[in-house]
Amino acid sequence: MQATDLIERLVRAFTDDDASACREVIADGAIYHGPPAENLMSVFSPAAGKAAYLQRIAQLRSVLSDVAVSVSAVVRTDDMISCVIEYRGTHRGRYLNVSPTGRNLALLTSNTFRIQDERIVEIWHIPDRYSLLDQMTGVQLRDDPLDLAPAEVVASFPPGSFPECIVMDRDGTMYVTLMFQNQIVRLRPGGAPELFHEFDRELIQGDLVGPSCMVIGSGGELFVNVVSDNGQAQGVWQFSTETGLGHRIAPIPVPAFPNGLAADDRGRLYAADSIRGLIWLIEPQQRKATVWSRDPLLAGRQFLAVAPAANGIQVWNNSVYVIVSDTANLVRVPILSNGSAGLPEIFAGDVPGDDFAVDANGTFYVTTHPYNVVIRIHQDGSRAIVATAEQGVAGCTYARFGVRAGDERNLYVVADGGLLHAGSGHTPAPAIVRLAIPAS
Repeated sequence: MQATDLIERLVRAFTDDDASACREVIADGAIYHGPPAENLMSVFSPAAGKAAYLQRIAQLRSVLSDVAVSVSAVVRTDDMISCVIEYRGTHRGRYLNVSPTGRNLALLTSNTFRIQDERIVEIWHIPDRYSLLDQMTGVQLRDDPLDLAPAEVVASFPPGSFPECIVMDRDGTMYVTLMFQNQIVRLRPGGAPELFHEFDRELIQGDLVGPSCMVIGSGGELFVNVVSDNGQAQGVWQFSTETGLGHRIAPIPVPAFPNGLAADDRGRLYAADSIRGLIWLIEPQQRKATVWSRDPLLAGRQFLAVAPAANGIQVWNNSVYVIVSDTANLVRVPILSNGSAGLPEIFAGDVPGDDFAVDANGTFYVTTHPYNVVIRIHQDGSRAIVATAEQGVAGCTYARFGVRAGDERNLYVVADGGLLHAGSGHTPAPAIVRLAIPAS
């Protein structure tokens, strides 16, 4: 019997869920080298026997349904044969502490078999479990129904600009951070963008740094999160909207990424930290930042994080809501009567968000940045897509409802024009898009 025939028999036995055929192919005294069942940090556990390998095979069968198996990259040398075996199926069983998702998964495994007397006597088996974990837990855009709102581009920015955040004061004046340009620009009603403040480039040091998100305080002051590798610059800044003068009021220690920023009705500020996966509390009069909430639900995926942890943040109905981009969860943190943080809980899952706006009824409008859509989520969990790239929201990073009388149902979305996908074709100019949202 050819060695390749043995591998084909093994694969066929797995596909047919034929445990007895698997046992026939593998010698009773076979040695198995492979990872522990639930330990991502180990490639090999101590050498085990035939039963351990059959247990791993049975576990994989319990995780995947409708399995299809393929073999490629076969190499033979004397009594050894190496190959890549790919298993494809639907995620139906718990694995690596992840509950079934119903997603289609593909697991690549590197395998080497030693053959003796027409049976497998030694196995080296390395599955790409990091990729599998990413497939099980990574962001996927749901096939939500379309309920598109009328859209109009009301302002645009030079190509390459990175508009990160938009806020508005009572007279309709808009302030927009251009993060990578280290600028805050102002747009008066009916006017074009004009420079409001530019940060000293010697002060804002590092990659992916600059002014991120903002909020307007009850006194009309502008609070801004600033990201920098320079500990003398990073933190929350306060600006006068009349003079444009500003200064830092609360440092946030490096390394950190103060991203989303929100205020409650007491004037307290909440800053989402996209690196540390926590929420900072800033009381402007005390001029310091303290950790308000730290919880695994606010963090990115361990070992696998590719997107920000706690990101967009807003306060509604005595709770702080946070988008955790890397896990695609919208998390609710109650504000307790003494002002401390309650226990976080997931309000909505499968939300590949960057930031969001919330209206008076508690309906959320989530910007999805690289996914180029704005998603509406009602309190009952029902959802729909209200804007797409065709309406100008490619690369949508932030959204805010108007505050001027008569403007409250207009949702203003800042979009970078799909900057993360630049080079793949025509990239529209970064812009502010106004969506007319019907009253709910």
